[in-house]
Amino acid sequence: MNRSAPLLCFFVLTGGAALGVGTPIDQGPLMAKLHATAAVVKRSGLERPAPDVEVAVRSFWQEALAYTRTNSGSDLDTVRWAIPFRTAHEWMLTCVCRGRAQAESLTREALAVLRESKPKSPAIAAELAGDIALAYAYAWMKSDLPACVRLVDETAAWVASTGDKSATQAFFVKRMFFDGNCLLCQFQLPESERKEFCAKRWKRLVQYLDNKDLKLRYRTLALSHWAECLLRLGRSEEADICVRDWWQKHQGRIAEAMYFEVLMEIALDVQGDWVLARRVLDTANKMSGRWVRTYEAKVNENIGALYYDNIQFPGYELKRSGAMKQQENERKLRALGAAAAIRH
Repeated sequence: MNRSAPLLCFFVLTGGAALGVGTPIDQGPLMAKLHATAAVVKRSGLERPAPDVEVAVRSFWQEALAYTRTNSGSDLDTVRWAIPFRTAHEWMLTCVCRGRAQAESLTREALAVLRESKPKSPAIAAELAGDIALAYAYAWMKSDLPACVRLVDETAAWVASTGDKSATQAFFVKRMFFDGNCLLCQFQLPESERKEFCAKRWKRLVQYLDNKDLKLRYRTLALSHWAECLLRLGRSEEADICVRDWWQKHQGRIAEAMYFEVLMEIALDVQGDWVLARRVLDTANKMSGRWVRTYEAKVNENIGALYYDNIQFPGYELKRSGAMKQQENERKLRALGAAAAIRH
């Protein structure tokens, strides 16, 4: 998902009215600059920008840096500062930077400025840093995974060093699919390095999964995505272990549709455990009134389809056994297209 497009749509099409904080001038000079730049961007878009768009975006970025260096306290709040700063960075990534090296240089410049910033709440700068680092990483992890991992881990350490629980939670919510995506992109690395790399990403994720200050909902989504990625790569036994372990620890408190979809896949395709599959189906039926988001309703349909499609197949157990034997041979083939499915 490219977050630049929603921002462009939001500011250009609504004129900022949805913020509910008055006209652009009431929101400070940086927000006013955002609106002025958006008017230029609207004429040609970000994907194939006209020359005047690049000039306008560069000017916006320089003003965002200058504003950050020369202001402090309440002038560095979410509306007057964080939203336009983040937007300027994303637009620079999209229509100005030529290649990953330029994108990393831009992002590190932004992070350096944020480290020196003096907002009233340090959590605002930490959350903004997380947005900046992840915008870069999600854009480039398919082509240079190690560089993206380094920058995200450095930013994670900075966010953690603030000791601010709200900043840590905000950062985790935005990076909760990052480690799973790393699994899908690992094939850039030499084969000899992949096992250690994946082990380190799992260790990093576990630090968040074990952090009870983070909401169980987000930790469950992160765990579910990790397991989903393991399944994509044919590592079904590992997926089974981490999902069942989570079930043992948090049974009765888990309410995420994504988790139950992965658990159903494991119950059917890995273990052939029809008792567990039926429990998952019953739970999904009970949760249908709470799963009101579009993707949750779709996942609920998938859970039912997985169960009933398989139970109606008379040779299901044979099919499952055969699939398990073929899994290792198919693993590399699936991996070739896995990186195309990374989730933001």
